[in-house]
Amino acid sequence: MVSDENELGAFVTEAIACGWPDNTVPRTDADFPGFYGGEYTRADWRYLDIWSGASTDAGMMVVFRAGSAVWICTYRGGILPSEHLEQTSVAENELFRFLIDALRADGTPVVRLRGPARHTSGDGRWEYKFEMSGSIDGFWAMEQIRDHGVLAYERVLLGGRVGDGVSYGTGSLLDGRTFGGDM
Repeated sequence: MVSDENELGAFVTEAIACGWPDNTVPRTDADFPGFYGGEYTRADWRYLDIWSGASTDAGMMVVFRAGSAVWICTYRGGILPSEHLEQTSVAENELFRFLIDALRADGTPVVRLRGPARHTSGDGRWEYKFEMSGSIDGFWAMEQIRDHGVLAYERVLLGGRVGDGVSYGTGSLLDGRTFGGDM
């Protein structure tokens, strides 16, 4: 069991910074055909990110310590309006390029699951927002991108610590809110 929330949070932040957004290596194992992912290891810590899909994707990040899973984050999201579906490669799609720019932007959240709380393009066309409720122990999060003020992309994340002796959390991770729409 992970006893120090700060130690786990620091490793998750470090691993994501080292593994995303360049985790586009196809997986070769038979358990996840058609999936991509990245991996990062330091001492007895191991981070694994696996995902599948393009304009809409889903995946899971898992942190292991000494060979046991101690933290998991599942996610799903993608492009909303059809006009952004014309190019699904990261190199060709403006929305994906802005998303990567946002994920690499400076910001200092407690745990860096994705990008900063807010990021905009230089011309103001694109706006990125990230919101997280809860803590590294148990959370939900949402990421959105707007194109000229219109919601163009959305991702929902849900996760926290796992294992024997780990409390689920408060049971009110949504704080009375619902998914979708404005953040």
